[in-house]
Amino acid sequence: MSRSPYTPASGTTGRSPLGTGGATLFEAFGMAATQDKHGVWTVQIPYVVRGVAGIWSAGPARYNNLDLVARSAQAHDDGEHFIVTNTYAGAEIPQGGQGSTYDDRTTVYDMQATWEEEPIETHPNISDLLKKFAGRIVNGEVIFDKEIPAAAQGGSGLGSGQSAPTKNPMYGVVRWKKLGVTWSATRILGTLPSGILANVGKRTNPPGNPPALPPDTSWMQLPPRASKRGSVWQVTEEWMMIDDKLPPELIASGGNTPS
Repeated sequence: MSRSPYTPASGTTGRSPLGTGGATLFEAFGMAATQDKHGVWTVQIPYVVRGVAGIWSAGPARYNNLDLVARSAQAHDDGEHFIVTNTYAGAEIPQGGQGSTYDDRTTVYDMQATWEEEPIETHPNISDLLKKFAGRIVNGEVIFDKEIPAAAQGGSGLGSGQSAPTKNPMYGVVRWKKLGVTWSATRILGTLPSGILANVGKRTNPPGNPPALPPDTSWMQLPPRASKRGSVWQVTEEWMMIDDKLPPELIASGGNTPS
């Protein structure tokens, strides 16, 4: 015969009775806690309740300033009680600004560099490429000839010493690879900042220690991401490398950048 879960084992004192008037009888053994790289704690606490109705109200809504974010239940084999596991999440917000500043001890920085393909028409040196590789613009599209004439290679094109046309390495090329770099900072805040969108689309300097950018480029702030994690907010702000020659009309503040 199975022992009821609300009956402590002989000689044990680890369970905390929560009274007999409610559905929750006591906190059971087996609390587990983990902290991630952002400083957010996740705590799981099992409770013993009587009847199905007790599942919905097992344990407190907050535990040591952590909010209840999930709950699971498993029936005990005595047919009367359930083991309900509450999951709490949250973090301790640093003093002096409630997490409004970037603290390198708790802020997580990430960088990603990729090759991005762009239409060949957008290449910054397209005029030089057209001259050097026998290219021309037809109906707004760049087309390179299959061969480069001798004159385009620097020869005079006259006399018996004229060079023969050579195979054009740009023949068929319609796109070019452009370096793309993003930098992000993820931190934990007590509340979602009211001005979180104020710098979207603007050239700003990221926090932390981002890499030096190539000449004629700057950092532009992208739309942020935020998610509620128990009693705190996890906010990720991101910056993207952009070309300084990009017309300012294409970058409107407040995230209204035309596509």
